[in-house]
Amino acid sequence: DGRVHRKGVYCQLCARSDVLGGMKPTDSNSWVHLACLMSTEDAFFQNKTAVHVKGALKKNRAEVMKCPKSKQKCEECGGRSGLLLKCKHKGCDRHMHALCAEILDRLRVVENNGGRDIISYKC
Repeated sequence: DGRVHRKGVYCQLCARSDVLGGMKPTDSNSWVHLACLMSTEDAFFQNKTAVHVKGALKKNRAEVMKCPKSKQKCEECGGRSGLLLKCKHKGCDRHMHALCAEILDRLRVVENNGGRDIISYKC
């Protein structure tokens, strides 16, 4: 598929093993894609390490579980695990992983939460 994969290395936020997405270390001895990390308010960089990733996943999972079961998956890869972002189109209930949205060149929406920019997408 043209993407670079490394055995045992995957993004803790999207569970993809593509390492071309700017992989960064986490405080739980794992890795995250930069695009995935920039798509959550709850996890962030601290001294070159992504922190609070597990908390971000837990919060996101609770939000996604409120949606109909058929919409609790990534529209691109079909994956149900990891950080799933709701499309920013008004009324749309589709979800995608941040890296999947980047790969498909979805419209990127950048919003400042007062402290830093958060990336979301429109399908």
